[in-house]
Amino acid sequence: MEYTQDYYEGESSNYSLFGGYDGFLLKLTRFFVHRKAWSIIRKYKTQGKLLDIGCAYGFWTKFSRKKGFSSMGCDISDFAISQARKRFPDLEFFQMDIQKKLGFPGNEFDVVTAFDVLEHCKNLDGALQEVKRVLKPDGFFLASIPDTDFFPPENDKDPTHVWHMNFPEWKKVFHRNNFRVEETHVFPWVFKKTRLYKLYWCIRFVLLRPK
Repeated sequence: MEYTQDYYEGESSNYSLFGGYDGFLLKLTRFFVHRKAWSIIRKYKTQGKLLDIGCAYGFWTKFSRKKGFSSMGCDISDFAISQARKRFPDLEFFQMDIQKKLGFPGNEFDVVTAFDVLEHCKNLDGALQEVKRVLKPDGFFLASIPDTDFFPPENDKDPTHVWHMNFPEWKKVFHRNNFRVEETHVFPWVFKKTRLYKLYWCIRFVLLRPK
């Protein structure tokens, strides 16, 4: 399946549950998710070069630029990149596949982010090794991943999700690719505490550093 307009705005992905990628519910979700991500990042870095992998329409790329980073985005989808360039012509966006060699030199970025990306990667080890290659030695990688303890596979309507793992399984993958877990957060945490997470979509943020 290709990541066409139908994937973002039609019925062929989980975005349809929110009224589309640019629908009100996802706008509201992004408002909180971006601020949570920033609260994690700013403890370690508040400026530098940031690569937003799987940038889609470029909303997080723009958010992080406003916070002081020199941010750019990349995505596998030609359609998503066209939307990002249309919305934010002042930013740089590239059509690239994380599972292949990214068009950047090694040790280039202080921060790499990938929100809701890794579960799509058939070549997961290759994707993580490419993240590691473009990160500076003192840089870090912030990812958001689905966790089957909070989001059961039977609730997942996205056919492009090839990995369904709980956090211990994800952690093994990260360690295998020479990343150490620095922090992890479940968001929105209140759903976990009240057990409402079974009715909604919780995500797990993971902050990783190269070993």
